[in-house]
Amino acid sequence: MLILLLVDYKQLHKVWETLFHAKYFESPAPITLRTVGARNVSAVCHIPKFELARVLFFYNAYLATSALQERVLNADFNIRFTDKRYVIEVESHCSLTQKDFKDDVLRSHLAWLLLNNEMRQSYDSIHWHLMKETRPNGDYKNWVFNFTPPPLKNIKIKARFYKNQNGVYRVDEILSIGNLISNIGLNIDFVGEHFVDNRQSINPLANEVRIKPQNKNNSHIIDDTSEADIDKSKQTLDTPQVTLQFQDPIKTSIDYKKIRSSKGPKLGDEPNIDGEPKTAIVATDEATVFGDVSKGDFQNIQDASDQTVNNAKDFEAITHLLESFRAKYSNDGLALQYHGLPKVKHCSRHKTKDGRPRIMMEARFQYASQRFSIFEVYTADIDKRLSTLIVKVNNYTQLEHKMSEFMMSVVKGSISWTDAAPLLDDYETLNHPTGFYEKECDERMLQKWLSGLQKKLLSFS
Repeated sequence: MLILLLVDYKQLHKVWETLFHAKYFESPAPITLRTVGARNVSAVCHIPKFELARVLFFYNAYLATSALQERVLNADFNIRFTDKRYVIEVESHCSLTQKDFKDDVLRSHLAWLLLNNEMRQSYDSIHWHLMKETRPNGDYKNWVFNFTPPPLKNIKIKARFYKNQNGVYRVDEILSIGNLISNIGLNIDFVGEHFVDNRQSINPLANEVRIKPQNKNNSHIIDDTSEADIDKSKQTLDTPQVTLQFQDPIKTSIDYKKIRSSKGPKLGDEPNIDGEPKTAIVATDEATVFGDVSKGDFQNIQDASDQTVNNAKDFEAITHLLESFRAKYSNDGLALQYHGLPKVKHCSRHKTKDGRPRIMMEARFQYASQRFSIFEVYTADIDKRLSTLIVKVNNYTQLEHKMSEFMMSVVKGSISWTDAAPLLDDYETLNHPTGFYEKECDERMLQKWLSGLQKKLLSFS
């Protein structure tokens, strides 16, 4: 059961102490606290353990309720290491749906809990404390929430807090945590029966359909008298989110190629197949076949990490080609930028198949006393091979004024230069060398492509 407690934040510390009898976590070293008014304080502080666990672990109802059960993550996920990357196999009985896994923030958060030993031990400690500290009270059992927090070194917290009569800083509500370290440097693939690429999924819980939103203001009414229906699309409640920022953000993807069925149409071929409207009434218990309304869920966390390093991984092949060109023909450096393609009405290609923002790389450089930008869009998830776009730039300020319309046109064209490139006036396209997508480009093909790029650049003269 999802419980929402709404209180005046000015009185929140009284709620922690009188209603919840909260256990507090004392930071082992000073933590940088930042108030809503942007005032910074570096101090040892006390944080309610439930509030800390809410921020670190309870991304959604699945992770919140699984913490109270024994070894749920062990049962739902199988982890292996292969080819210098982690593979997380989602077992067929896992109650998270295919739609859930298209949320790249959820995947990253799951990976953090599954692969970081300190985070995993801390998460598992919730159930251990529950079993050890529960006390009988008539027909009920009492337990004051407790767990063993992970080491949190050099983090920065934005919070609502106060200084009590003893001069101790006490946090009421955490709004964001920055400077986190995941210690997960490798890419992570999620695989399993959840990701069969057709509508007849092996896992009945993974059946998701596209629905036309009718509840436009995203407001919901929680009806405790109703039961959640397993066949109705899950609804996400509009709730405040905590912001997490990692120094080393986690990169995940879904591998749809591990298990594929030939039965039935592919997902997305028949949008609005059942025409079921997005209703405002939801239930927050576990969904069953006897339910009558949609299940309500929440998403507690948003990720504000700088994804530059992860974005660069998607363009290693073209970056290698451009660096080879620079080394052979020019001494000027490359200035790389990464642009997230915008959301456009009636278009979905601004996101990758596994829910990540689709990125376009721009490489700026000079050759033969002229300025150029080369554009490349990530298309590894779709059956489309987009050539490299070469643009001669007279004025970068003018180019930047055109970028918004240019990127919208790329998305409207279902990831195409056809209508977008003419917006930038003087341009050429260049096909990738053979083996580029398979990363098997040999030296002969590399030199052929470099020569082709030089000819294209000289043609602008």
